[in-house]
Amino acid sequence: MARVNVMTALSDITTFAGKKVGMWKIEIINDSFPVEEEGFLVRENITGRELTLQLLANALYKAKKSEIEFDSIEMYFDFEGVTSAFQKGWLDKWAVQDWKNAKGKEIPYKDTWMLIYNLLEQIGK
Repeated sequence: MARVNVMTALSDITTFAGKKVGMWKIEIINDSFPVEEEGFLVRENITGRELTLQLLANALYKAKKSEIEFDSIEMYFDFEGVTSAFQKGWLDKWAVQDWKNAKGKEIPYKDTWMLIYNLLEQIGK
């Protein structure tokens, strides 16, 4: 069994074309040694929350693709809105409520949240 750390970060720098840049990184720690992978996304007309979610989806996909069985997963974000969704257990609530918030409104970036939820389910966390 292994532990995986997933990290995302948004750059303070915007490209000359007004695009936002973000980075994801996974660190898989098993009995032998850590394995790390990272990637970047450059997106136009996107919010920080949406870019963070896309980065997370990319990282989780890579972790899933490793086909390693994980006993724990830790996630670190520099975007508070995403962090609080996990800390407050909103993903499970949204899944039960057909991806609607407590007021009955569809959550923003529903498709990406659903993808993240499904990837976490497939990884087993």
